[in-house]
Amino acid sequence: MKITLYEINQDIAMLLDTVLPVDTETGEIIDEKAYDALNDLLLDRTEKIQNVALYIVSIIRFLEQVTGEIQKLTATKALLNKKLESIKLYLASQLDQGEKHSFPNVTVSWRKSTSVVVDPELNIDEYEKSFPANVRVKKEIDKTKIKESFEKTGILGWGVKIIEKLNLQIK
Repeated sequence: MKITLYEINQDIAMLLDTVLPVDTETGEIIDEKAYDALNDLLLDRTEKIQNVALYIVSIIRFLEQVTGEIQKLTATKALLNKKLESIKLYLASQLDQGEKHSFPNVTVSWRKSTSVVVDPELNIDEYEKSFPANVRVKKEIDKTKIKESFEKTGILGWGVKIIEKLNLQIK
């Protein structure tokens, strides 16, 4: 029979609150069988807590491995993209613009496209005055700045609060 942590906690509470005969002067448990049952439940609970914590640690380690693989694959992807662009530039340099080639398993052709190139020296504020619809501004609340400001001044703006949390740590 599987017992969950919640059920074990509930059994411990039941034993402590109702079943266990306790010496009213010392507060010690009188009935040895009830004492043993409590110890068994505590052992089961401790084992379950340990097992759940170890399972969490194994997930954390697996996540670290996955993250490492993602980083390797991301680096490989970037390298392959650069290699692809380089080889495409080489092929383009070997062809005349507009020249087409068709083979049984591949076709090489050109397609027209347009792209916008923005001068790096462009003054965005001046451009926005003339073309406001062409400028995108992303506004967001900076939680780090709010926390730093609160620590210095003790003042929070409206609609903002700081809450304290307990974060479970498993090492």
